[in-house]
Amino acid sequence: MAGSWSGFERDLLEQMPLILAGLSNTLQLAVVISVTGFLLGVFVFYLTLSKNVLIRNAINSYISFFIGMPLIVLLFLMYYGLPQWGSDSIHLQWQ
Repeated sequence: MAGSWSGFERDLLEQMPLILAGLSNTLQLAVVISVTGFLLGVFVFYLTLSKNVLIRNAINSYISFFIGMPLIVLLFLMYYGLPQWGSDSIHLQWQ
């Protein structure tokens, strides 16, 4: 059993640059998505305070749609629906 741990440690050390690069990319993406989501949320919040009934109703419908929709359904719609509309960016390309 001790031999398998040394093999694991060797493999881990060999792959460490890739792991750290992936961690860096993941953290950068998380920060960008968090900031973008926060800014979009603040923007939508202020639109709900609009005196224009049409804008307020449209934003309330938008909010109700995303609150009532299960996350797995949204993920399926993005993964299978966007490519049908011409967006190829949703598919991951592994190198």
